[in-house]
Amino acid sequence: MKKTLEVLFVVSLVLFLLAGSLLVIGQVLGLLLQNGELILKSQELLAKPTFAISAVAGVIAYLLNQKKKQKVSEGASEANVISS
Repeated sequence: MKKTLEVLFVVSLVLFLLAGSLLVIGQVLGLLLQNGELILKSQELLAKPTFAISAVAGVIAYLLNQKKKQKVSEGASEANVISS
């Protein structure tokens, strides 16, 4: 399960960074070319998918962090049992 989450996290991270970069590049090009339509189309096409993918990456990161904390607390419980 952990390995699957790690792979999904990396994939979602790469996808949202790529989509976010394309969004910003489209907006910068629109500014440089003084083309308001390009700025609006960049946002219409890329904003929602980018934000959704970044939310997925955030949730996966949270799950991975909780799994790590769970493993640490299990180790601490075992240490307490051994020292008792």
